[in-house]
Amino acid sequence: MEVSSSDLEDLIRIYVEAFREFPWREVYSPEEVRATFDEVLCWPETIFLVARDLEGRPIGAGIAFGAVRKNWLRPHLAERMQTALFISELFVDPAHRDRGVCRELVVRLLRAARDAGHKEIVV
Repeated sequence: MEVSSSDLEDLIRIYVEAFREFPWREVYSPEEVRATFDEVLCWPETIFLVARDLEGRPIGAGIAFGAVRKNWLRPHLAERMQTALFISELFVDPAHRDRGVCRELVVRLLRAARDAGHKEIVV
């Protein structure tokens, strides 16, 4: 999945800001997030959807990839690992929350997963 470099920079900033707040209170460096995004974007099954505001600027994203990438899921999915999709991240710019953006990202992720042939979704 291809995401433009300018979108990626905006999404990294949004991710860092979004997870710094309640309830997560996680502190990620932009470099750490960039490395993770770069890795995930190389996987052929990755679905990386970008939500945009009315001007076309990124305001959040939904990221999913094959459950086979998460070894801790094996006991739970067994033979279904090959067809399951893991929704890894959903994040929205704090200034754009409570407007249904995340809900729309989930709907689009589910649609993209179905279109790609995934039989099961794991969150």
